[in-house]
Amino acid sequence: MFLDVALLARHLLQQAGYERDAIRISGLFALPSVIHLSSGDGDTNNGRQRRVNSVAALRELDFLLDHGSDQPFTVEYPAPVGKVRSSGALFNHVFLFTDTKQGGHTFSQEEDVLVRAAHYLFGQISLGTGEQTLLLLDNHSKYFDPSQQRVAGGLAAVYGTFGVEWLEVPRKQLLNAWCKEIAERVGALVADFEWEQQPRQNIAQALASRMPTGFHAYQAALRVVSLDPQSVSAIPELADAESSLQPIASASKEPDLRRALNDFEVGVQSLIQNVRKSVSQRPTAQEEDDWLRSVTQELINDPGFRLGGARRVLRHAAEQLSGIAAASEGADEALDQVIERCKRGLFMRRIDSTAALDWARRRLHRQSVQIIRHTIGDEAARLSHKCKQQADRLTAIQHTVREESTRLGAEAEVASRETLQESWLLDPMDVDRAVRENLDAVTREVSNRVANGLSEHVAKGGGEDHADAQVEVARIFKRLVNEAIELAAVRRTERPTDTIERIKGRMQACLPLAHVVDDGPDFLGVMKADSKAVPLKMVVTGIGGTERAKLDAWAKEEKERAGHENAFQVVESGDPLRDDALYLSFGWPLCLFSEIQRCEVDFEQAEQNDPAQVAFSFVMKEVAGCDEHRILPVGREEARLLFAIAWALGQIRSSTFSKIVFESPLVGQSVVQPVKPETAIQDAVERVNVLGLACRVRRQLESELQTRAGSSSLRSRLNGDISRMRAKLEQMREQEGVPGTYVSSVEALLQVAAGYANSIVEL
Repeated sequence: MFLDVALLARHLLQQAGYERDAIRISGLFALPSVIHLSSGDGDTNNGRQRRVNSVAALRELDFLLDHGSDQPFTVEYPAPVGKVRSSGALFNHVFLFTDTKQGGHTFSQEEDVLVRAAHYLFGQISLGTGEQTLLLLDNHSKYFDPSQQRVAGGLAAVYGTFGVEWLEVPRKQLLNAWCKEIAERVGALVADFEWEQQPRQNIAQALASRMPTGFHAYQAALRVVSLDPQSVSAIPELADAESSLQPIASASKEPDLRRALNDFEVGVQSLIQNVRKSVSQRPTAQEEDDWLRSVTQELINDPGFRLGGARRVLRHAAEQLSGIAAASEGADEALDQVIERCKRGLFMRRIDSTAALDWARRRLHRQSVQIIRHTIGDEAARLSHKCKQQADRLTAIQHTVREESTRLGAEAEVASRETLQESWLLDPMDVDRAVRENLDAVTREVSNRVANGLSEHVAKGGGEDHADAQVEVARIFKRLVNEAIELAAVRRTERPTDTIERIKGRMQACLPLAHVVDDGPDFLGVMKADSKAVPLKMVVTGIGGTERAKLDAWAKEEKERAGHENAFQVVESGDPLRDDALYLSFGWPLCLFSEIQRCEVDFEQAEQNDPAQVAFSFVMKEVAGCDEHRILPVGREEARLLFAIAWALGQIRSSTFSKIVFESPLVGQSVVQPVKPETAIQDAVERVNVLGLACRVRRQLESELQTRAGSSSLRSRLNGDISRMRAKLEQMREQEGVPGTYVSSVEALLQVAAGYANSIVEL
């Protein structure tokens, strides 16, 4: 129930520390006709019951807006909320909308109405219109204050309606036009790196350059494991090995060679100390995860890698790291065998140490690899597995991106020229020209933005290789493409030259989404012409420069025509994609909304035919008098009768013939209304009706007449009070200076009250 929502919202905001007066709640409510556009049951019993329920809800809303401050109430909700006490009016502003505009145009589709309500909300929340609108409404605050905006029958004329029209970049058509041209190309550029545009990358170097200082153990290990044993002395950690190899290289005789090889064998463990030291400090598992996310994101963002290049680098990393963890194969050749092979050069009377040097280098490399595998083999295997998993994820994402980009391009449909709407901000030729002149630049800009967005998704752990994750990737890719095209393409598409005229046309078509009776007998029976609020009109636009000056000049003319400074405003939105026209009409009682008048007919018939069902349609049972409240004005004759009864009961009295006093039992506090003696009673009747006091008298009488005892008591009290007042009236006739017209008016009142007393039937 919308009343509960407002009550709870105020309660919770105050609980959160917000000042009561700083909380502003606006209500936008669709009347039944909007629902009937889609339900199609407006002429059925369901439709009629919906109208009855709407009247009941509006009566409760009207009562609570009117009496929310002077008659606080408490509603008890389930735990943990508990009891909530009202504190002031539930809503600051209430706007109603229907299927029919003020000018009489009726919509045939519910979407046409709801999209306008959505545009209004969007403008209030996102375009900066809300702050400007609130400022303007503050200047007209009395039209939302029931204590100030009273009309006939005491009705609170505090309701409004709105109209919204717009010019906007045709997003769907614009995106379709661009997707048709670039979607597949964007998908290709994001899924793989641009071999034609970017130099081929050295994958091993790309991996090595992206390993941070904390990964020194893996860097050193990869250098050792991946290097040719014959180049072992090129490894920084084994730079001292060259001096140990020199005796082997210079040996000319077998004893010298054997001695050099034995010395080398003894010193191997000393030579690999630096290798052991270099792999002694490894990153933690969390640091590995952070690095993997970071390097993946960096590679995807790089046009030289993208998804495909990132996958290749990570797969290469997985292979290299798995090499660290792999078990050693084979064994070193025995020294005697090495020496025997070196003797093949004896025909030159000298030993050839080449084979011995090869053996020594292989021996040194094998020992280094063994210490590396022993020290960090398990960690390398773990990181290798993570890299492979990430590479597999990227493979799945590549596939999804290619598929989705093909689908976007194939499904895109460019709207035909014949289906263009007058709310378009661009002409088709503008879109065609923008595509033709900026195709390559927009494609690359869109590719960059899409790659950045996907890289963030992957870095956060998204993109796992299963169906649900790939559906999410497809959704994100489509969203990123659409957003990037809007940012890149719209800036390159110029507004049409007749934008100002188009805006004027939309404002002319911008009428409130509810037909309100604003002239004729119905209107004059409730309001006066000077009690109508000046409508507020607003253009929200991103136009600047000379075009903005033209809009400001037009706004000045409209203000002068309306005779009010705030009647027309041009507000800066900063949004190049749209221009909005807003029309606010407010300060109306419910009974002047045409649809509510029609709903009241169904309500009155239901009251006669099924009172129990009508009673069931009210829900605010905690609030006394809520279900008896009426939203139709009290007629002049009925108002005079109710005034006469209140007068006879002493709830209204005259202290002198120049003043009428409304007693506190009727109004909660004494209200004194100065009047002219000759029109005292007539003025007082109108005043009572406008203040809503006649309605209170009526509710009081209806309550007393519910029982036999109450009816009997009321008749007896009235007859007794009328007799006493007639006696006082005779005395008044003899008083000097009392106008005869005043005495005659009071006598006529007593006759009306007596007639009512005699009509009371005791049950």
